[in-house]
Amino acid sequence: DLIGTTQSVISRLEDADYEGHSLSILSRIAKALNKQLAIRMAPKNKGTDVVRYAFAELMRGLRRQRGLKVSELADELDVDEDELISIERDVGYRPDPLTIFRVSKLFKIPQHQLAMLVGAIKDIPTGVREHASAFAAKSDSFAKLSDEEKQALDEFVRYLKSLREDS
Repeated sequence: DLIGTTQSVISRLEDADYEGHSLSILSRIAKALNKQLAIRMAPKNKGTDVVRYAFAELMRGLRRQRGLKVSELADELDVDEDELISIERDVGYRPDPLTIFRVSKLFKIPQHQLAMLVGAIKDIPTGVREHASAFAAKSDSFAKLSDEEKQALDEFVRYLKSLREDS
């Protein structure tokens, strides 16, 4: 009723196999739910997804290592809390360059390496992909870092810091 359509249309939209979603109906649903419709085109390259996932896990791990809540890290970085939430939860999200700069300064990780991880630099060396993949495979999103997670985080940060800027 809220979007002015029938129950059968809603049922089709809820069907995982249905591919006829229109922007118009999705927009009406978003408006009825007091939400904003966001459409994102994600890269097809699975390697890019792994590297971006590693960035999200890196950010989450660095925050947790310092014992900070998202709001506290947002205050430390002087960035919007919603941006940090997006960084940690949305692999396709590309943070603002100023945020990358601030993260680089706070955690002493070269900005160039962070830019590679978020997809701002297209030519990512194989070594970075391999280390990001290994780190992502070891990371876990529990509230407290295990010794193994801490070690994986420390190793990945050391690797990122060791890279030359032109690599």
